[in-house]
Amino acid sequence: MRFLFLDRILEVERGKRLLATKTASIMDEYFTMHYARQPLMPAALVIECLAQAGGWLNIISRDFRVRTVLGLLEEAQIRRPVRAGDLLIVEAQMMYMHVDGATLRGEVRVDSEVVATVGRLVFANETVQDVAFAERQREHFHYVAGGYRLSQD
Repeated sequence: MRFLFLDRILEVERGKRLLATKTASIMDEYFTMHYARQPLMPAALVIECLAQAGGWLNIISRDFRVRTVLGLLEEAQIRRPVRAGDLLIVEAQMMYMHVDGATLRGEVRVDSEVVATVGRLVFANETVQDVAFAERQREHFHYVAGGYRLSQD
């Protein structure tokens, strides 16, 4: 993942849900390129926050032993624009874990207001047997998680 659209992981329930935050900072370069007079976070990046949260929930739920890719996104709705300064609360929920992937749903809130929802995110997985790969994934998660530690770590 080259661009990180989660600042901090708040909660993880393996196989169930992941709660994270993203601050829409005026310093993020996409604000200068998108509606210069009214800085709004592009809707695609709001959905990307949710996709990254869902991807991490999928990876964590498989003990960091999978490579995953988002293959399908359905029923995405943006209910209101995200403005510079908004603190996004991103919640991904596991619907089904498949043999070779997972189906999730989620929502993005600002305070208690839902600003975006996705009815279905479908991920495809490749299981990796290499223990070193799982450790690298785990280390990367700790880097992007903003200090959050899983209960077994």
